[in-house]
Amino acid sequence: MIMSKKSFTMSITPFLESHYEWEVAMQKEDDPVFSFVLPPVPRHRIDPGRFKEPFAMREQFFGIKTAEDVLTFFQEYGPYQLATPLDTTAVSVTLSSVLWHRDFYLDALLRPIESGKVYSGDSVGEGLMDMYLWQNLQMELPIRQPMQALVPCKDVQDALRASIFLDRQRAMPWRRCMREDCGMPFEVPSRRAKIYCSQECAHLQSVRFYNKRQQAAKPAKKKGKG
Repeated sequence: MIMSKKSFTMSITPFLESHYEWEVAMQKEDDPVFSFVLPPVPRHRIDPGRFKEPFAMREQFFGIKTAEDVLTFFQEYGPYQLATPLDTTAVSVTLSSVLWHRDFYLDALLRPIESGKVYSGDSVGEGLMDMYLWQNLQMELPIRQPMQALVPCKDVQDALRASIFLDRQRAMPWRRCMREDCGMPFEVPSRRAKIYCSQECAHLQSVRFYNKRQQAAKPAKKKGKG
């Protein structure tokens, strides 16, 4: 049998697909609950589909801080979790749950992958999420040129997982931005000591350091004689 010695590369593209216009309700509580419903009109009508880019979605998800941020996010991207791609009911989530998952996925970009790690007690939930996070992605191979593998994601959770999985497969290090009020993760493309996620963050922090030095260098005002 003759085997080809050629090697092929193929891009892998995840996408978040939604067929419904979901409405999001937020309960006014100490730990608000976000619920998802479908309006009566489109309930039995399947939309051709709207597609969202998971990596841009993930950046917005990592920026969530308040209940209002969560509401805006779900209004844009739909439910956090669905049982099936065309499911007409969605799982409700609390603000605390969203923030926990935000921190989990953020940490998943930054921490080393530990094989054979043992989970117990309070870490069992993390272990179940790790099992979900690192299982192989379901891909589609449409017949088109150039060759491309597609990763359909039925909900926000699937899209987050796909984006994390694909980024970690690239085996590039990630770190948090050192700007005081940013902290967003970014990929480190080389061994250079890059500590900010963008030029904007680097410039802003440089201006802040300069202003602090200028303030510290000012002579203290002498108290007037009484």
